[in-house]
Amino acid sequence: MSSDESDARASHIRSISITATASMAGILAAVMASVVTADAGLSAGEAARDMSALALLLLAILVQIPLYRVVGYEDFGGGKDILFIGFMTFAFWFVTYGIILTTGIEFL
Repeated sequence: MSSDESDARASHIRSISITATASMAGILAAVMASVVTADAGLSAGEAARDMSALALLLLAILVQIPLYRVVGYEDFGGGKDILFIGFMTFAFWFVTYGIILTTGIEFL
């Protein structure tokens, strides 16, 4: 394998791992938000307006920034990278939390 092919492969694996981690972080933040709002005894309408769900989303985004450097992506941290993980995490959180609130799924 030439160095160009190995660089392309490493770049592809980096992109896939960052996208998958951001997506899973959004889903996990939505499930955690559902658990927190269910423990507070909030209805679906009240849970949708609860700020603790947004705080969990923000926490999920902020935890990822140093995580990628620990994993070994030294070039991570530019504005484009941070906007990407913020958007991906928010998008998956929004859809998952919306589905949870609409269907009435309860965890724990």
